[in-house]
Amino acid sequence: MDQDRMTNTANHMAGHVREAVGEFADETKVQAQEAGRRASVAVRDATAAVSSVVQRQPLIALLAAGLVGGLLTLMLGRR
Repeated sequence: MDQDRMTNTANHMAGHVREAVGEFADETKVQAQEAGRRASVAVRDATAAVSSVVQRQPLIALLAAGLVGGLLTLMLGRR
């Protein structure tokens, strides 16, 4: 009788552990999805901002892109 009771208690506890792990995994998944959504919105906003600047000031944007490219070439060339 005690053996059955211990087995039932162990199974009950294992069920609680599985439930807790499942809730944790679901919560982590939701948090990751929300972080991905926020990153997507941030990238979209940044793209729109850059696009707006390029449309208003194409020459300055071209010069800035050239400077960034030149700096990257210098930094990577020193390796």
